[in-house]
Amino acid sequence: MSFNNIKGEILSWPGNCRSLQQLGFVNNSMSGKIPTALGLLSNITFLLLSQNSLSGPIPPEIGNCQSLQWLELDVNELEGTVPKELANL
Repeated sequence: MSFNNIKGEILSWPGNCRSLQQLGFVNNSMSGKIPTALGLLSNITFLLLSQNSLSGPIPPEIGNCQSLQWLELDVNELEGTVPKELANL
């Protein structure tokens, strides 16, 4: 069961929403890579992208989200290791 049944890629437009505090695409059919532009979300506290079909590496730019308190990326098709830039979040 999907919350919204959203399909396709996450576009880079959320990076333009600098005051955005929460973004969630949990349990949908999102695919493609996580956009590096999400690292521009300086006020984001919750970034929830779990249970999709996202692929590729986790962008190290996510480490720029200084206000980030909760990050969910589980149940995807991500590759590689967790970037060291996320260690201090």
